Amino acid sequence: MNALVSYLRNDSRTLASTVALLRRRPAVAPGAVAMPYVRAQRALLLTFGGISLVESVVFSLARFPVTAHVILWFADGYTVLFTLGLLSSMITRPHAVSPDELRIRLGHYLDVRVPMKKVASLRHEKKTYDAGGYLRFSGEEFMLVLDAETNVVVELTEPITFTRPLGKQASARVIAFYADDPAAAAEACRDALSRHPSATE
Repeated sequence: MNALVSYLRNDSRTLASTVALLRRRPAVAPGAVAMPYVRAQRALLLTFGGISLVESVVFSLARFPVTAHVILWFADGYTVLFTLGLLSSMITRPHAVSPDELRIRLGHYLDVRVPMKKVASLRHEKKTYDAGGYLRFSGEEFMLVLDAETNVVVELTEPITFTRPLGKQASARVIAFYADDPAAAAEACRDALSRHPSATE
């Protein structure tokens, strides 16, 4: 039941993200630096949404029963809206870093909040992966993979716990994620780390 509630909550927030994008309301706290990651998924999502739209038009010309047309229109319409919402959520909810915390996100589905005081090191390091899901785990390492790639690695002084998309808890001491501009993202993280109160103690 908790997984279903998490799924429905995330989906509803994703669908509403298009409105947030139109209102130009990015979810980035004051003083934080945004680190976009949407470039890896933009073409794929737009293509998928376009195919669903074309499919809806083609099927509307076919001689199906009215009930079948209604079901197909609903499915294709939802797919188009969801695709736009997912793309919008990735734009309005980028990774972000401030002197207090690093937030590694995937739209409304994932929000890993890393206290900067627990960051031991970080680096720009590109890794490629075989086909698979966005979220991957290996020992104490968590990888948020986009376009079969991660390019920023954060090592922590101790594991942190976070919530996975369907509500389960996970932990990691090393986190690898994708950013559109990994060099700029790594530099923003290093700058935020240098401004953390512990850096001046």
